[in-house]
Order: sequence, then structure tokens, then C-alpha cells
Amino acid sequence: MESAVMQEIHRFQEKFYEETKDMTLQEFLEYVHKRAEKVRKELEEFKEGNGGEILQ
Repeated sequence: MESAVMQEIHRFQEKFYEETKDMTLQEFLEYVHKRAEKVRKELEEFKEGNGGEILQ
């Protein structure tokens, strides 16, 4: 039996595959860069709201 964490990881992998399976290399790279930029911005906003620290 698979743990809940592993099930969530597999769901994420399946979703990522479905979203990207028909993309060209250029489209895939743009997709990854956009997602990475979104995460970077979210981390910056989180840090600003927590006194500049991610872990407290």
C-alpha cells in the first residue's frame, strides 16, 4: 500500500505529464521558466511577510 505522501507525488507527476506531454522543447522550457518565476515571486512575498526569513 502506498503512503499518502507517495500518492500525492504520483498525482503531481501525472498532472505534470498531462500538462506537458504534447509540448515542444521550446514550449516546455517556457512553461518551466514561468512556473519557476511564479515560485520565486511567491517565496519573496512569503519572506517579506516573515521578516526576511523563510524558516523561523
